[in-house]
Amino acid sequence: MHRCLSPTLSVLTVLLVGVSFAAGADEALSVEQRLQALDQEVKQLKEAAARNALATGATASAASLDAPAKLTASAKEGFSLSSADGAYRLRLGGFAQIDGRYFLADEELPFTNTFTLAKVRPIIEGTLAKYFDYRLMFDLVSTPTLVDAYLTANIDPAFKLTAGRFKVPFGLEMLQSDTNTAFITRGLPTALSPTRDAGFQVSGDVLGGTLSYAVGVFNGPVDGGSKDPDTNDDKDGIGRLWATPFKNSGQLAVQGLSLGIAASFGHEKGAATAATSNVPTYKTAGNNTFFTYDATAFAKGDRTRFSPQLYWPIASFDVMAEYVVTTQRVQEAAAAADITNSSWQVVAGYVITGEKATMKGISPANPFGTEGWGALQFVARVGMIEIDDAAYDNGFASRLTSASTVTNIGVGVNWFLNRNVKLQLNYDHSTFDDGATAALGGDREDEQVIQSRVQFVF
Repeated sequence: MHRCLSPTLSVLTVLLVGVSFAAGADEALSVEQRLQALDQEVKQLKEAAARNALATGATASAASLDAPAKLTASAKEGFSLSSADGAYRLRLGGFAQIDGRYFLADEELPFTNTFTLAKVRPIIEGTLAKYFDYRLMFDLVSTPTLVDAYLTANIDPAFKLTAGRFKVPFGLEMLQSDTNTAFITRGLPTALSPTRDAGFQVSGDVLGGTLSYAVGVFNGPVDGGSKDPDTNDDKDGIGRLWATPFKNSGQLAVQGLSLGIAASFGHEKGAATAATSNVPTYKTAGNNTFFTYDATAFAKGDRTRFSPQLYWPIASFDVMAEYVVTTQRVQEAAAAADITNSSWQVVAGYVITGEKATMKGISPANPFGTEGWGALQFVARVGMIEIDDAAYDNGFASRLTSASTVTNIGVGVNWFLNRNVKLQLNYDHSTFDDGATAALGGDREDEQVIQSRVQFVF
């Protein structure tokens, strides 16, 4: 019995093993096919996702191009028009200043009391293709002129390239916006500082914004002047460093303390005519000329300038100080000499309504109207300018008509009704050494002037 079953069991075992092997082979083949099918499905899904992303991107780009531009208006930004993605922007703005000037005790050297449009300047500025900023500013007083025209490539916060006509990187108060100065007329150091010029400039902020630099090549304007175009082949190199070392310290007392230094070097060539002499004239706080070179004196040689600077705001109080020294080689007939003139000033302000003091103006916490009366700031300044004795000793100027020293003391009040309207009232008292004949005492009569200004910015 057992012998009969043994062959039968063996055959069954072989058959079962065969069936099992065949089933395993079929199952293995099925898994491989499934994997291939899944892989094919994944590829198809990826291709479909890529096509969908491309279509979506194209749709988004088209939608961005077709999206309407944004038109906005605000007290801070004025009127602006920008593309949906912000890559293109146009802002229309400007400002106007209506001044009054009233002279006191001007019997010996009378000046005219007058109201005048000091500045009327529309501004067009904005952005092109996200990385390029532009600015055009005109002055419509008297003969319309182009004041600023430049383009800045914002390559990196640490490296910006500017080309065109703009303020050169030198004088501290001169670099402050015309709408934000503490006094109606800038101080005496500005008389020695170049203003606007045509050229190229590289600038940027480094070290976490604690250090700013600007260096450029320009035509080379005279002290207190602008120049465009140039009258000779030589150019000026002008540079400035501005450090705010405690900016990120968190210490409020010193957080805004800034120190600067500026310098320039050039070679100026003039001629013995008023139009091409390339030597400066200097004016008082009342906008009256107190120093001129002789008509036949002209610039002929190197010109250097140097200026240490300071600005320190602490809450509602701020102080600005700068010193400028300039040296220009001057010639008249056979005589030639280096003339070194210098000037300094300190300006202080206090906002009694509590707003923060800044070089960029005061923003009233409670604008005039239903909210309050705006912001009120009191300001004071003292400054001096000294003309080199060599200018008189060499016969380039006369002590009978040109003062050798001016000392200025001024006080004022600024009322910021809102971000757009500011009223100013100043009193300046200037005293002189020289500048008059012996019959008049040898010294020019003191200048006492009250100035007022109505300013609106849009």
